[in-house]
Amino acid sequence: MRKLRFFIISAAALLMLTACAAGNQASHEEPVTVVVSEDFPHYTSINGLSDKADTVISGKIVDTRVEEIDDMIHTDSADEELNPGGELYVEKNIYTIYTIAVEESFKGNYKPGDKLEFKELGGQIGDITFVSEDAVSISSDHQYVFFLATYADSPASLLNPVQSLYIYDPVDKDEADPKLMEQAVLKSASPDNDLTLSVEALLEIKDKFN
Repeated sequence: MRKLRFFIISAAALLMLTACAAGNQASHEEPVTVVVSEDFPHYTSINGLSDKADTVISGKIVDTRVEEIDDMIHTDSADEELNPGGELYVEKNIYTIYTIAVEESFKGNYKPGDKLEFKELGGQIGDITFVSEDAVSISSDHQYVFFLATYADSPASLLNPVQSLYIYDPVDKDEADPKLMEQAVLKSASPDNDLTLSVEALLEIKDKFN
């Protein structure tokens, strides 16, 4: 069973979380902001990105919500070598959950009209706010291309928040020949992305995996 363990909370954040968990002092009377840095694999090519993703789709965001999710891999607390000291305190991370309405599938088992959820680290619950340093702004105004890893017991995740999300504004099929896909606007959602996704690359992914 695959579990997420790509997230590392900074030292300052750990101190704040420890304070929040310490007895009656953790009354959350004042807002707490936790800045989180993510540890994720870097890909050197679109081919490497698409090979690793089990789902590549385009679609629009139709709903969002915020939840706490336990995304850690837990060892057997009775195994002293794997888990010295016994059972550990479980700390959940705060995620924003997005619902995608699928427009087109380039890889995977989803088809146009399907919906699926993916999560992005960050959000606010009560007086605690998680802020991811690498999170990108996601709007319901745009269509996107998503490179995702899916899970049986958790919403999907971007392979990484920098390289796995692209703004995709296709030509309206009612106003243009559907074959003129190259007229679509396709650009990275993150300014820090060193990969360039082209329409030709998307078509190659679709031909390879579908």
